[in-house]
Amino acid sequence: MIQRIKEICTYVNRGCTPDYVDESPYAVMNQATFSKGYIDISKLRFSSKNPAEAHIQKGDLLMASTGGGVLGKVLYFGEGEPDNFYADSHVSILRDSRHKNNMKFLYYYFMNRFDEINATMVNGSTNQTELQRNYLIAHEIDIPGKERQDAIVAYLDKQLSSINNRICLRERELQTLIKLKQSEINSVITRGLNATVPMKDSGIDWIGRIPAHWEVKRMKEIGSIQLGKMLKNNPEDGDQLKPYLKSKNIQWLELNMDSVEEMWFSELEMSRLRLKPGDLLYSEGGEVGKCAIWNGELEECYIQNSVHKFTLHQGNNPRYYLYLSYHLGTVGYFNSIVNLVSIKHLTGEKIRQIVLPVPPPEEQYAIANYIDSEFKTIDSMIGNISKQIDKLRLLKKALINEVITGKRAIE
Repeated sequence: MIQRIKEICTYVNRGCTPDYVDESPYAVMNQATFSKGYIDISKLRFSSKNPAEAHIQKGDLLMASTGGGVLGKVLYFGEGEPDNFYADSHVSILRDSRHKNNMKFLYYYFMNRFDEINATMVNGSTNQTELQRNYLIAHEIDIPGKERQDAIVAYLDKQLSSINNRICLRERELQTLIKLKQSEINSVITRGLNATVPMKDSGIDWIGRIPAHWEVKRMKEIGSIQLGKMLKNNPEDGDQLKPYLKSKNIQWLELNMDSVEEMWFSELEMSRLRLKPGDLLYSEGGEVGKCAIWNGELEECYIQNSVHKFTLHQGNNPRYYLYLSYHLGTVGYFNSIVNLVSIKHLTGEKIRQIVLPVPPPEEQYAIANYIDSEFKTIDSMIGNISKQIDKLRLLKKALINEVITGKRAIE
């Protein structure tokens, strides 16, 4: 039977803006709390308020409702979850108080429709997108009766449990390899390759002791920092349409070039923001400090204002500072220097003031080459396991789609 969301659900509304406090019995469910598909306790915050309209009940479906990359993520709030969770204003609550529908069926339905939600139910510019309630409640679904919904949910719960277990196993293997890689990098990036050289106190807590012949400098002393430009949708005279990178293109140690968008740049902007091989790129927001190196993947490319580019002075090795930046990320340094109360931003001035160990150029090259050679095998294993996880996730997605649409029998 074809029904609209407003006919399936008795309640479809956003949560409320919390009054954040350090301690309270009222836990806030924000988008970051469930964007990975489960409740991440480490992301929980607390509010002094407990508004009834934001209270999350057993059987509710939650949908992230703002921001590019997150909007459309869903979570089913099932039995066994706490009674003290409240949705913030960026999360929509979908509920059927009549219990005529199984909301977990709706959860499985929307799990595979992230792209559709973002294409048909939102309004606003990049990173400021908002889920439109009127579009959501008007969305039509071919939904079976309650008894059939229950059977489908039971079947998917059982089948997906096996797939999820396999994914968890592979992810544990992946994390073990990543930690091994981090440990190996951390052991040489601030101490060098020669364990017999005299050491000295760097004077910086996160660095500790370094070889006595190394220097300590601020980033502004070893290179120049440039933030990208604000997104521009309409051209002015003389502007040219050019490809650019934004924060989501920056991953740890590598670039994601699967989706590179274009926007308008003036000649002055192109002269300042064009990427050159060896430039280091840092994420300004989100997971702040994520760093990758530009190796000329495109003939011409620029940056948006969610990315900083760091151009080293001649004689410095970009790969050494790439691995050093990765070390800063793994020890939590970037998070420690940004404001965590509001939205995190790693400003250019913060980056300029970061103090780094500076080995002689020949040692920078030796350390970078050592890390490159040592981790070929580990990187190959990480790549293979990542591909296995991707295949399992595609299998999971295909199974949900076939069952929800009736293409696969469940008897």
